[in-house]
Amino acid sequence: MGLSKLITKDVQFDQENLEKINKVIIGTSRVLLSMKPRPQFMVVVASDTAEYGLDYTIITWIPDIVKYQLQFISRDEFSRRNVIKIKESPQALSDTEGSHIEKRDIKVREFLAEQIAQRIQLKFNLDPNLKDCFKLESINTVFDKDIFRVIANIKLIKVSPKTTMDTQGEIAKIVAYVFKEYDFKDFLLVEIENTATGEKSELSQMSLKDFLK
Repeated sequence: MGLSKLITKDVQFDQENLEKINKVIIGTSRVLLSMKPRPQFMVVVASDTAEYGLDYTIITWIPDIVKYQLQFISRDEFSRRNVIKIKESPQALSDTEGSHIEKRDIKVREFLAEQIAQRIQLKFNLDPNLKDCFKLESINTVFDKDIFRVIANIKLIKVSPKTTMDTQGEIAKIVAYVFKEYDFKDFLLVEIENTATGEKSELSQMSLKDFLK
């Protein structure tokens, strides 16, 4: 969907257009849930076509919508399961038909990798026990055949007796949780590397389960 203004000059979402996006999401999800067979994913792209040239993308796994409606997951958890991306897109300017948007299938592996990266960002940027002690410079998650790789640059900026120093463990907990929730077993190893410290961990499916305790 094309919008005249996605964000305001003070870099906040334009509330009127944000409401329009939410209405599109609700309407689209109702249509997709009524389809037989249902698709796996819902992708909504809202573009700023007049001012800044931005694409705001929301990717949702359809079964998560059902789980949320049945109250199997909370509103907060549902939000965390949506992969949200916003990027500069000069091609969006004046493109009210959305012809600049790439149309392609979403793979489960890709979706899980992006969700895990997003959860790691939220953990280290918002968790009160971590955000003041660590700085997340970058995060990259990718499947390399049967290996799921997490490459992060997390710097320690302050030592606190209340904060765990085990960044590898915090990331492993997130990976273990997401793979369990989606019953994902199509991997042999998880590799977690912090390029800021040189720490590197290798976890099998069995050892990854230890981080669910």
